[in-house]
Order: sequence, then structure tokens, then C-alpha cells
Amino acid sequence: MIYGAVATFATRHAFSLVRVYQSLVTVTSVRNAIARGRGMSFLRTRYFGLLGASVGIAIILGASLGLAAAEVRKDSLVKGFNLTGGPLAGDMAPDQFLSCLPQESWNSLYVWDSQTQTWMHFFNPRIAPAFVNKPEVGGITKVKRFAGVVLIMDQAVQAPNFADRPNDACS
Repeated sequence: MIYGAVATFATRHAFSLVRVYQSLVTVTSVRNAIARGRGMSFLRTRYFGLLGASVGIAIILGASLGLAAAEVRKDSLVKGFNLTGGPLAGDMAPDQFLSCLPQESWNSLYVWDSQTQTWMHFFNPRIAPAFVNKPEVGGITKVKRFAGVVLIMDQAVQAPNFADRPNDACS
């Protein structure tokens, strides 16, 4: 009972203790600004500045996080379909990129070419003739830096290593 009376008293007198002399934005102020021909320009500059700064910070943080996480590769490659990242240092020939994998473990490599809207391929030279990998028939000449690579494996490989530079040593 006493708590109810205190709550009623506090609620009744709370609004008399807090006074708002001018609100920031009201429906009337927006309507008046539009009628005067200013539109909502008084809000645009502040909000677009805040929006631009927020987007800029998100781009910087997102890009740095992506580069930091890009070096993480799969712990193992399974038999069949595998999706992995391309070289980190620069564009490389596909046979150089796959040079650290056992020759008999992989079958083929595919990369999506966004300009021609086609899949480019590179088949293991031990199972396909050389003309199949020529660019005229959709063969890959270079695996681009940070490209998404589809790798078809004939055998599983634990702790795979991919070359990121042409002269990388396989460890």
C-alpha cells in the first residue's frame, strides 16, 4: 500500500520536475521547414555527415578484418569438392599454385571469370592432355590474387599447403 502511494506520487510529480524547453524535431517544425522551401536540409547535412563517417569506418574495419582472415586456410581437403582461396601475394600460374599438393591428390581447379561470366578450368596434367588447359578452350593461365578457387580432389589431404608466391618453398 505504501509502495503504491509512493509510486503514484513519483509518477504524478515526475513530469513537473523535468522541463523540456525546445524539442529537437517535431512534426510541426518539419512541416514548417518544408512549407518555407527548406525541405529537410537542416537534417540532411548532419545525418549525411554521420552516415558517411559510419560507412567509412565500416569499410576500413571490414577490409582490414577480411585481409587478416584471408590467410586462414582449410585444415584439410576432402575427396571431391573443396572451396579455398587463391594466392595471397599475387597472381600465379595454376600449376605453381598447386605445386605443394601431391600430384596424384588433385583432379582439377576451377575459377569463375566475372568478365566473361564463365568457369575457367585447369586439369591435372597427369590425367588430361595439354591442349585442354589452353586459354582458347577455357583454360586458366593465372589464378588471380584472392580468387575463390574450386578444387576437385581425388584424395583427401591433411594440412594442405598452397604456394602464395612463385618461389615459395613447400613446408
